[in-house]
Amino acid sequence: MAPSLDHVFTMRMYTSPAKAVVIPEAKGKNHRIIAFLTHGNIKGSGFEAELQPGGADWILRDPETNTGHLDVRVQFRNSEGHSFYIYFQGVLQIDDKWMEVFTGGPKARTLEFGENYWLSAPVLETSHPDFKWVERSEFVGELRWFIDEAGNNCINLGRVCSYSPIKIPLRERRAQQKEVQPWEQTPWHIEQPSQQLSVKRTPIPTPLRFMNQDREYNRLACEMPLKSHELFQYLFKCQQGLKGSQKTTAANCLVRLTDDSCALRSTILLAGMHFCFQNGNLASFESTFLYHKVEVMRYINKWIASNNHKHDTTIFRQMATLAFTEVCTGEVLGAEAHASGLLAIIENAAARDKKENLDISNFKTPEQELANRYFIMAYTYICGLKSLLGGVCRLGGFDDARIEDFSAKELVEMSYIWHKGEASQSWALKLQALRLLPFFLTPLPEGATLTYADGREIIQSLREFTTGTGIDPSSTSVCTDPPDKIFDNFWRRGPASRLLGECVLAHVETISVKKKRSQGLGWPGTSFEGPWCALVTSAIIYGQAILGALEPVDKRMHKYTITLFHHDMFSYLEESRASTDPGFILWLLILGLIGCYTYPKGEKDQTPHPSFLFFQMAIRRQAKEMDISSWSEANFALAKVVWPSKNDGFEFVEDLWNEAFSLRSEI
Repeated sequence: MAPSLDHVFTMRMYTSPAKAVVIPEAKGKNHRIIAFLTHGNIKGSGFEAELQPGGADWILRDPETNTGHLDVRVQFRNSEGHSFYIYFQGVLQIDDKWMEVFTGGPKARTLEFGENYWLSAPVLETSHPDFKWVERSEFVGELRWFIDEAGNNCINLGRVCSYSPIKIPLRERRAQQKEVQPWEQTPWHIEQPSQQLSVKRTPIPTPLRFMNQDREYNRLACEMPLKSHELFQYLFKCQQGLKGSQKTTAANCLVRLTDDSCALRSTILLAGMHFCFQNGNLASFESTFLYHKVEVMRYINKWIASNNHKHDTTIFRQMATLAFTEVCTGEVLGAEAHASGLLAIIENAAARDKKENLDISNFKTPEQELANRYFIMAYTYICGLKSLLGGVCRLGGFDDARIEDFSAKELVEMSYIWHKGEASQSWALKLQALRLLPFFLTPLPEGATLTYADGREIIQSLREFTTGTGIDPSSTSVCTDPPDKIFDNFWRRGPASRLLGECVLAHVETISVKKKRSQGLGWPGTSFEGPWCALVTSAIIYGQAILGALEPVDKRMHKYTITLFHHDMFSYLEESRASTDPGFILWLLILGLIGCYTYPKGEKDQTPHPSFLFFQMAIRRQAKEMDISSWSEANFALAKVVWPSKNDGFEFVEDLWNEAFSLRSEI
């Protein structure tokens, strides 16, 4: 039965501001206000009683938001000796009008219902046999200030909404019998009055952040209510997902995860994302997932309001986490919004540093590098999942449909069914890659630096999907295949999932506490070593423009990605690169130029990307060092890294090469 709005009681309670007790900075920076209720009455539904001594409202006020959390206990007695006990919590917006009445100011007046936000959920107990129904009903109330004819202030509580008595599902009753924690409950099931059942009411505490199950011997860095422990353990109970060579690194990362509150909360969200991907929904972990998601948003909003830039990197990590979790639960637009927000904060931080005359030309600080990596990873993940979901929709028979045409639930369900039925190999690899994501978001150890990344495994993942690399001549060409076959090879067979995992592992390997830059990572022969952001960005551009397996995303994000690529390559080219494969450097530069070329332009603004000239001149200089000038020579060098053997459809790359060599200027 739908809830009905019926007026049941009106309470009028008088308070004395002069007798109020105020405790500043109780429980942190909150203020405790104890407002004693001196006299009053309750009337309605045939019952009338007078307020008895001892009642009060123990308000906890948050000074940052001027929000009051009510905690009221009052008792009434009627002329026959029967009593009512009423307890309620609620939320109050403390504004100037409210304070004017509370302090007895000259502008105090009676406020109308709804003039300020002041709501409650009363719980009633009574000794009156005719009113026992109140103990089996749910109530809500709205409050206001009321000034009577004598000028006395009183709280007027009215507009009570009465719900039909509740019936607890069998599963919930069994859980209560096992003394389950009060927050582990299923939604109430409201039935017709003929099916009503009188049950003992179990109040659900509102402030979840105080419901930490931890004790001193196992306390972690953040509150772990609901099923946080189970969700955290779920992610790490399987030993699969980490390469054997990475066990020590992974263990060290896990220690840093549990010691950092933001990293731990991000890990729990990523665990929920992993569970959703594996099972098709969050199931019993949904409330836990939402709790930590809200806490992350609350932390971000608090940081934005504080205007404190001390914890910028932590905020970047949190926003990247939100982007990951949104896109995995089908909320693609929400994920792009979080990534755009992350980009805006990065740009504001760069503008602030420039205003303060700090050197930001090379993006050298670990904090700035981490922020850029978080953004690039979010960009990569959004780009990949949009392409995956688009392909799943297309294979589902919705050729002309866009991702935006489907709800988040429908996208998750279609993706789950497709992976479960047709892409079990890719599904296992993707679950393994998702399990690695928390290590990407691990805080750096004390004094750590970020070195260049070894891109050999990333290149190898691209080779598996490309023909004619000179390494795997037996591979099948996909570059000229129709979109469905490209999607099938890239997503169903697993190269995309391996690529994601290798990007994370490449990041972990760049963390060093002993050296300022990489000294080589033990690979035989020449090295595929370079800036992590440039390496991952080039892999994404290769997947978009050359392989046709990935779809582009937001124009603004694409622009910053190429700009960051430019900055990384500028610094990289200025340093000694004796052990680095010159063909690999040329490969990076050509993909940077392709990224500038594919930068979306408006109908009115045909201005090329600002980094276009840099990549043209850098390619010309690198070709001169390699003693090559023709596209055929360049194509041969690129094939030793990763490049299709067939040039069908890539004439634009040759045109870009020739245009670069038509320049007369030098770097």
